[in-house]
Amino acid sequence: MTVSTASPARARADARPIEPRRCVPQLTRLADACGRGEPWRAWSSPAFDSAAAFLALSPGVGCVLEDSAGRRLTHQRLGAAGLSVQAAWNGAAAGVIDAALRPRGAARLELWARDATIALGAGCPRGLEVRRGVIPPAGWLAHPQLFSLLHSHFTQVLRPRHGLAYLTRDLRGLFVLDATDGLAARFAAGLPGACVMRYSVGFPLIIGGHGGGGLGSGATVGR
Repeated sequence: MTVSTASPARARADARPIEPRRCVPQLTRLADACGRGEPWRAWSSPAFDSAAAFLALSPGVGCVLEDSAGRRLTHQRLGAAGLSVQAAWNGAAAGVIDAALRPRGAARLELWARDATIALGAGCPRGLEVRRGVIPPAGWLAHPQLFSLLHSHFTQVLRPRHGLAYLTRDLRGLFVLDATDGLAARFAAGLPGACVMRYSVGFPLIIGGHGGGGLGSGATVGR
């Protein structure tokens, strides 16, 4: 029988305390997070403890967490720290909000952005590309408190005619576009790996089930 063990360096890293408010929420494909096609079997497998902990946000879309060193949090590490996935998720969101509001010391969100055409070309719908700050921009969609803040902010900035669509090409970068569902979906279809979503009561919902290879589709699994 072969028994695998973590390297001493990895073991020391995993033994470090988890500080939820310094963790980073990240968007992920649910199929990648829970095991393609067989989430329930993945949950009951011997490898469950060492698998990345995740929460389902909507069909096809989930959230994973990284610690301050960029390592994904596992069920085993969270359990050893006495934390549930939801507690770590909420703590991470609180930490992001604190850091994002800190520059002015007031309850005002400050984000840097540039015209979306710089990266996407002149044919893209009117909108902005969000610059990386406290977390990778797409991470703002990974918790309802964060997404609600972001959505409110860009609603005021862009004053959209059609509604805001959120486009990501790699689950890290983020574009905020003023576009109808049809226009947003057609534009995303021309970008390899892209996915476009709407804000839905704090959660990201893929437009028309279109994942463009970026997120794909799937059933929401229990939190």
